[in-house]
Amino acid sequence: MVNHWSTPVCKDGYLYGMFGYKKFKVGPMKCVELATGKVMWSQPGFGQGNLILVGNRIVALSDDGSLVIIEASLAAYKEIARTKAFQDKCWTTPAFADGKIYVRSISQGICFDVSK
Repeated sequence: MVNHWSTPVCKDGYLYGMFGYKKFKVGPMKCVELATGKVMWSQPGFGQGNLILVGNRIVALSDDGSLVIIEASLAAYKEIARTKAFQDKCWTTPAFADGKIYVRSISQGICFDVSK
């Protein structure tokens, strides 16, 4: 597995991250068991994006501008919500504070209030 641009997150002995050097728009997000290296699940379509862990959920920004909320589960990929936040490239890490998700692309930024 190659992870060249994105910092994965760790929860309960499992690593969640975007893997696939230079696989723009198609690179997968994976859940990997740290103790064995076993891939628990893999979901294509994230490219060279970034993610953070917020409680039991992963907040992911794909390189094509999709903002995706995913359940941090080792059993299977479970998407909670998705929106196309940007039309241009995104290579930055989302941020979360006070019930708000902050994301930016190469040309603009957006704040999503998810407190309710």
